[in-house]
Amino acid sequence: MKKVLDQFSEFEIPSYKKWREVTEKSLKGTTFEQGLVTETYEGILLQPMYRKEDAENLPFIHTLPGKAPFTRGTHTLTNGWEINQEINVATPIEFNKVARHDLNRGQTALNIVLDTPTKWAVNATDVASEAGKAGLSISGIKDITNILEGINIKNVPIHVHAGANSLPLFSLFIAHLEQAELPVEDLCGCLGMDPLGELVTSGSLPYELADCYTLMTDLTKWANYHTPNLQTVLVHGNAYHNGGSSAVEELAFSLSTGVEYLHELTSRGVDVNIAARCIRFSFSMGSDFFMEVAKLRAARALWARIVETFGGNEEAQRMTIHARTSAWTKTIFDPYVNMLRATTEAFAAAVGGADSIHVSCFDEAIQKSTDFSRRIARNTSIILKEEAQIVRAIDPAGGSWYVEVLTNEVAKKAWELFQQTEEKGSMSQAIINGFPQEVVQRTAVKRARNIEQRNDIFVGTNMYVNKDEKGLDWPADDETAQIVDHLQQVKSRAYIPVGSLIAKANKIEAAVQVAKQGASLGELAKATGRKTEAVICAKAILPTRGAISFEEHLKTEGAAVS
Repeated sequence: MKKVLDQFSEFEIPSYKKWREVTEKSLKGTTFEQGLVTETYEGILLQPMYRKEDAENLPFIHTLPGKAPFTRGTHTLTNGWEINQEINVATPIEFNKVARHDLNRGQTALNIVLDTPTKWAVNATDVASEAGKAGLSISGIKDITNILEGINIKNVPIHVHAGANSLPLFSLFIAHLEQAELPVEDLCGCLGMDPLGELVTSGSLPYELADCYTLMTDLTKWANYHTPNLQTVLVHGNAYHNGGSSAVEELAFSLSTGVEYLHELTSRGVDVNIAARCIRFSFSMGSDFFMEVAKLRAARALWARIVETFGGNEEAQRMTIHARTSAWTKTIFDPYVNMLRATTEAFAAAVGGADSIHVSCFDEAIQKSTDFSRRIARNTSIILKEEAQIVRAIDPAGGSWYVEVLTNEVAKKAWELFQQTEEKGSMSQAIINGFPQEVVQRTAVKRARNIEQRNDIFVGTNMYVNKDEKGLDWPADDETAQIVDHLQQVKSRAYIPVGSLIAKANKIEAAVQVAKQGASLGELAKATGRKTEAVICAKAILPTRGAISFEEHLKTEGAAVS
């Protein structure tokens, strides 16, 4: 090696100044900033070159993995991430079949996607037209029994986004375990409520926020004692990402949501160390690889700072991150390219240090997943983990001058927007007044313009279009008959009426007991404060995809769409 280096000793090592002078001459009249500096949607100016001196004075540059503020990861050793694939099957029995199949083929966590009625805590028969459309339909304890049949919950963490109020669903899970004489303390993962995420996604809540926070407090206290490895709060940044936000906006609004939950829990008597540990964050991973890596690294550092300010210890400052590859970036045309998109996005999540990862199926934008599309998505994560051996390095991007500088820039920009949001009074007040919606909308408009002008590329949609496009070779199964049969079963059940549980000293125990006696999900929701009409309203951030405008144009030209 020394001989090789000696061969170049006659050449002078150019300084950055000299390199820049030569580079500016090659631009032929265009300034360095115009020709080589790129401004991102986050308002960050990306330089064409990063040097050691750019990173050496950064605040987190000398920190270690497993040590606060956790920029480099929350653990000193790692076995990698949970392979936490979403299973969006409509009915409990079929869900169980798919779950057991996938768990036997590499999946390590049970990601239960709920349909709209279940997330609203309404019985399937009350909104029959929506039952099973967007996910799993659950109406009572029998459904939980069917879902978990033959699945060892001690070894399989669950991940459930339960909407604004998770107590009805939570009580059904606990009731099933007690009825089956299984240890409730084995339940682990996250069965989380996110009232602010639900508000900004749907535009309304059928609960008083104060009631949601009281229920969140009761659940957190109960879970801390009975199911210590189960988190009860799930902060969804996905709502902002799916609306077209930047990475900074998704991060800042997620942090503000987390702060409100932390404040409401601690003000109701939950110790900050318990409250912080019960919160899980879910982020979407976009196509800008380095930006997404920096987002996760910055998220951990900022959350550690927030929890420390609340008085939390170092253990409580560790952020738990679930990463989901972007739904916004997926296309209906040339859909197999989505496999590549999901791979790079999952790679960013792995390099960024996510604790669990869902790799979206390539047909996500077209239909419900199939056995084939789930296998490809699941194997993407397994290959990154087992063949690419990413798990052998903690913070593999650490030390890269570019990544370190970008992490710091994302953290600064996100903190500025976080502070602006906090100045509105609280995240809930900001949502009601439309602040995050306006910010995300501005970015979404910029994205749409750049996509229209082909400055942002969707391969196979607004660039390199396949004029011979054909439909998918693997259409999703028709679930109509299964849903009809499930609705008939739900209708035939003898559900018991439930009085109000709000005033009960121990709402959780009371809810579990009536759930074991046959209370339905809908009855449990009514008993815990759900109103028949919206109590709080706000402008919704509707989920969309970047390619939609071009897809509509291609449809009018007669391109085939499955």
